[in-house]
Amino acid sequence: MNETIPARFIWTRMNTDGGEPLDYILRRKDLERRSGEGEFENTFWWGVGESKGQAIWTWLVESGDDKPPILFSEALGEAKPEDKRPKSCLLWRTYQTRDANGRYSAEHPAITPSYAMPGTSWRCLVLWSSTRPKCET
Repeated sequence: MNETIPARFIWTRMNTDGGEPLDYILRRKDLERRSGEGEFENTFWWGVGESKGQAIWTWLVESGDDKPPILFSEALGEAKPEDKRPKSCLLWRTYQTRDANGRYSAEHPAITPSYAMPGTSWRCLVLWSSTRPKCET
């Protein structure tokens, strides 16, 4: 990795999910990024299974930074069996903002968590990038 790691950043691990290998997910996310228009130009949406929501929100409020750096790294070890071969998969078409306003998503994102129990919350980061998403190993 040749780039300097920022002092503060959001870190998320990734691996096979929704039956899709990581390289496929990254290609799909780049297609999302390139197909966004208007307010969604150069954006891709990344589902986050870990509970980072409150920490991210606190940082955004305290720092006033609405585009914090995000670093992705490949998760160590094998993906869970339910992520490699899910019984079902979801496709998000709507979302709810922190202020609980329901909205339809843009047409271009596809977020496909492989496993969700009723009442389970999933979070999504709406990310902007002028370059394709990549993973550091």
